[in-house]
Amino acid sequence: MVSTASYSFNSVDPKLEQLESVSNLVRHEFRTPLTSLQSVLKLLQHESYGYATANADELIKIAILATDRLTRLADALEEEPGLLHSMVSLQEMKSLQLRNSLSDGLKNEEFFLCFQPVFSVEENQIVGFEALSRWQHPTRGLVSPGNFIAIAETTGFIHELGLNLFQQACKTLYSWQQQLDTSRSLTMSINVSSVQLADPQFSNRIEATLNHHKISPDSLIFEITESGLINNLESALTTIHKLKGLGISLHLDDFGTGYSSLSRLQDFPFDAIKIDRSFVIQRNWNISKAILLLADSLQVNVIAEGIVTYEQFQCL
Repeated sequence: MVSTASYSFNSVDPKLEQLESVSNLVRHEFRTPLTSLQSVLKLLQHESYGYATANADELIKIAILATDRLTRLADALEEEPGLLHSMVSLQEMKSLQLRNSLSDGLKNEEFFLCFQPVFSVEENQIVGFEALSRWQHPTRGLVSPGNFIAIAETTGFIHELGLNLFQQACKTLYSWQQQLDTSRSLTMSINVSSVQLADPQFSNRIEATLNHHKISPDSLIFEITESGLINNLESALTTIHKLKGLGISLHLDDFGTGYSSLSRLQDFPFDAIKIDRSFVIQRNWNISKAILLLADSLQVNVIAEGIVTYEQFQCL
C-alpha cells in the first residue's frame, strides 16, 4: 500500500470588487470587436436563421445589428450600474472576474505547482510526488483549483493551462531525478480533466512534451476522477488507451465519492485506485478496508490520500 501526505493551503476569500468595476469589465467585454464578431459568427452558423446563404450586404447588416445591440446594453449598464446586480449574482460576478483573468494569469506566470509526497509503505521511502495546481492572483491572493479549474474547463482554457502546468511538472521532475540519489526513479502524478481526455490530440501533445523534457513515460502518472470517466466516456477511453500505450500509468482518483459503477474498474486499465482523503479524515476505516480488499482482488495498487498524522498511518 502506498500512502500520501498532504498539505493544506489556507486563503482568505477576498471581498468582491466594487460593482462599478465589474460593470466596467462587462462593458469592456461587450465593446471588444472580437466579442461582437464571435456573436455574429455564432448566428451565421445556424441554418435555421436563414443566414447561411446571405450576401455581403446582408452580412454587414447583421454585424451592424449585433454591434448595435451590444453597444446599447453596454450604455445601459453605464447609465444604471445597479442593473447588472439584478441580472448577475455575486457568484457569477466572481466567476466572470476569474474568467477574464485566466489568460493574463498564464501570461504573467501566476499559475504554479505545489507538491505533496507519495510515500511507499513497503519501501519505506518517498517514491514520487503529486503536482497540485495553484493560482497566485494579483488581487485575490491564492486561488485554489476548486475555484478556477471548472471555469477553465467551461471556456476551453483548460487545454492551454493544463499543458503549461504539465510542462512545469516535467521540468521539475527532470531536475529532481538528476539531483536526488534514490534507489528508484521518482514519479510525478498529475490530475487530468475530462475535457483534456476528450481532446484527440492530447496524447500527442503529452508525448511531445515528454520527449522535449527527456522524461521517461513510466515516471509519469495521470490521475482521473470518477466524474471524469462519466463525461465523454468513449473519447476518454480512446485517449486513455493511447496514454497507456506510451507507458504512462493511470490512477483512479477520489474513488468511492463519484457515480461510476464497480464494473468501470474493469473497463479501464487503471494501475491504482486512491482512497479519498474524506475517508481518512473521517476515520472511516471500514470503507478503506473494503477498498483495499477490492484492489487486491483486481491486482491494482492503492494510494491513501490525506495522511498527516502517525495515527492515520498506523490505522491504514
